[in-house]
Amino acid sequence: MSPEIRELFVPRKESHTSSLLLMLQVTYLKCGSVVLGTLAKHILIDGRSAAHLFDTWCRIARGNLTSIVPPTFDNAPLCARSPPKICFEFPAYTTDPSKNKDNQKPCVLSLFKLSKEQIRHLKIRCSKGSNTAFFSTFCVVSALVWKCYCKAQGLAPGTKSRLCFTADIRNRVNPPMPAYFGNAAIRMFAASEVSKITSSPVGDVAGVVKAEIDRLTDDYIRSFIDYVKVMLDKKISVRDTDTSEADLRIRTILGMPFCDLNFGWGPPQLVSWERTTENRVAYITNDQENDAGIKIVLSLDLSTMKQFEKVFYEELMLFADEQNNN
Repeated sequence: MSPEIRELFVPRKESHTSSLLLMLQVTYLKCGSVVLGTLAKHILIDGRSAAHLFDTWCRIARGNLTSIVPPTFDNAPLCARSPPKICFEFPAYTTDPSKNKDNQKPCVLSLFKLSKEQIRHLKIRCSKGSNTAFFSTFCVVSALVWKCYCKAQGLAPGTKSRLCFTADIRNRVNPPMPAYFGNAAIRMFAASEVSKITSSPVGDVAGVVKAEIDRLTDDYIRSFIDYVKVMLDKKISVRDTDTSEADLRIRTILGMPFCDLNFGWGPPQLVSWERTTENRVAYITNDQENDAGIKIVLSLDLSTMKQFEKVFYEELMLFADEQNNN
């Protein structure tokens, strides 16, 4: 979303609104369409809770009250333990001033699409020669984007690259909290050397992503919560915003019903993030115009984007050749 479009359709956070937790703006267009812009504090709500909120709103608007799933607000199961028990290290949450140096670099946006058939073939390709029989759509798509990004950047082979993404912990804690309303997301960091990412089959890269996701056990989550509490008690920041030019952030709403929201007029024609101008960020969503397809909105500096486009479509050509040979 461009700054101009954001200015028109998304509520603006100003000094007198800084204490508001949720802001909504409805804009009626001359063509008859309606734009719903939202702005919320992340400490209150994550993607899963936002989807729950809007899905409930839509059901009420349609008069479908019987199928509403009530939220759970009790966050006691996510509180730190006393005494804390930190069994894992969290180096990604240690501030490094040498990073984040070019996040404000001017960037451009490009849209890439993967069809249902391309995703199916990508999953088959990733599973070949792997100990993993099944990879999720997120794993294979993010692995492909990460590999193409590392190739496009032209970084030194020994450079360590990280794929930064958010994972929902609701169904990974014990006991699970599927209806919890709040922020129950943890930032994860899949990491590998650039040489391994660029030279390995995309299935191996997907394996690195999946291995990071698989770390998200109840013990890991409890340790992280305790770690954050200890750091905050010491007044030490645990922000995870430090990234280098070798790092890529992934933001996704795959598996969330944003594209199916229906206030009574049918599903939305477009679902978009308010912030799409950050450098080195990929936004992955379902493709509303292509059933079961995927859209990737990528934000990179111009020179890297040109190289990414070249590498990405070369990879798709390899997929097509493999399909024709099978």
